[in-house]
Amino acid sequence: MRLIALSEPNDFLNNITSRVLLLKCYYETNDCNALDNSLENFRIYLLRHKNKGYHYVFHNNFIKYLKQIMKAAFLIKAKRPFF
Repeated sequence: MRLIALSEPNDFLNNITSRVLLLKCYYETNDCNALDNSLENFRIYLLRHKNKGYHYVFHNNFIKYLKQIMKAAFLIKAKRPFF
């Protein structure tokens, strides 16, 4: 994760690929704050590059569904009974 965060991709496709990979790492490590911040940064980055065709739509859907997965995981944790 450190190496991905330190990398500075030059073109659009490498940038979104590294951002997606970093988001997946944050999800797997349960780092909710970093994941939430990175999702918002990624969403703003995609808004600046709306003209990139299907990449915008595909990654926008990725953000939407990852947020839903995070929300569902949070609700499952909240409903878990305390014994």
